[in-house]
Amino acid sequence: MSNASTQPPSKRDRLRSARDEMYRDLIIAAGEETFAAHGFDDTKMQDIASAAGVSLKTVYKYFPGKQELYQAIKTRRGGELVAEVERAVGRLAGDFPREPLRVMLTGMETHLRFFMSHPGYLQIILREGYIWFEQRARQDPGQEELWQRGRQVMEALFAFGIETGLFVPQPVDAMVAHLISLQQTRLATWVAAGMEDGPETVIAAAQAEFVRFFCVPALASAVLSPDGSRVIDAVTRPTELLSRYRKQPPELHVPVPTPS
Repeated sequence: MSNASTQPPSKRDRLRSARDEMYRDLIIAAGEETFAAHGFDDTKMQDIASAAGVSLKTVYKYFPGKQELYQAIKTRRGGELVAEVERAVGRLAGDFPREPLRVMLTGMETHLRFFMSHPGYLQIILREGYIWFEQRARQDPGQEELWQRGRQVMEALFAFGIETGLFVPQPVDAMVAHLISLQQTRLATWVAAGMEDGPETVIAAAQAEFVRFFCVPALASAVLSPDGSRVIDAVTRPTELLSRYRKQPPELHVPVPTPS
């Protein structure tokens, strides 16, 4: 006789699960918008219930308190962000295993574009006032796990770039901290200016800053525009320069899931 627990969920159970997920999504979206507009301290759960169009009782059914809802928003959006970057970097690293600069700039573009397409999430974490690479910016084990996944990818890319002679040798943990600070500063400036510039403008400025800061001078001068304000060739010129350092450069391996 089969155990009842092994039976597939009934239609009623599936409908209940779908309804619960719908309410969670609705409340998280409303919470993201409300926290972004008013900050954590000045937001009340009733404000979020009103924004979501549900009762306060419904909000508390899915989230026991304001802190739990706030952390759920950060963990969900952070998970989406890391997954997008991993997919972009993993796919490109597989196609171009000897081009660390190209892979790194693609990861930056994906990271910046995600934040600019989710301004509520961006404003929430900027309001906290933390430097993003600091441990105190991650107040939940799930957020810490996401940070470690992203950090491992960045460290692998930096180490490979140093090995191949494209990046200036520095401790990779310091390089990760500088990169995170660079992107945070660009995004904070964008928000402070009213979020008027489009993604392409912000991404181009950040990528040029990356090249100026991390790449060896010969590479930086080869891939930047004459005034140093934008990257004009992150593909052929790094490859040509790389050939001067070693005849057979190693292949890049980054610790990300294999793209499906």
